[in-house]
Amino acid sequence: MVQTSSRIIAEFSSSTGIRAGQAARFHANSVDLQAHVMHVAESPGGHANIELVLDSTTPPPIGTSGTVEIEMEHVSPAALLLRAAGEHGKSR
Repeated sequence: MVQTSSRIIAEFSSSTGIRAGQAARFHANSVDLQAHVMHVAESPGGHANIELVLDSTTPPPIGTSGTVEIEMEHVSPAALLLRAAGEHGKSR
């Protein structure tokens, strides 16, 4: 992962399901910052370079390394219960 100012480039094994606008989080040491996906690009070798923009006005120092989590889906608690009930009903 490369971090410059308020932008982060993270390498993922695949870009499947990742698109611009998705919410993300950057975790480094004791820092936990909100971000969002700005750009998705496939790189040679099958990996994906994901460009994120930090939502924070005070980004960590340039060169800080860490991990990135990208929100793939946002589901309400009620929808989770309905899903679970549907799965339970299918097994009968």
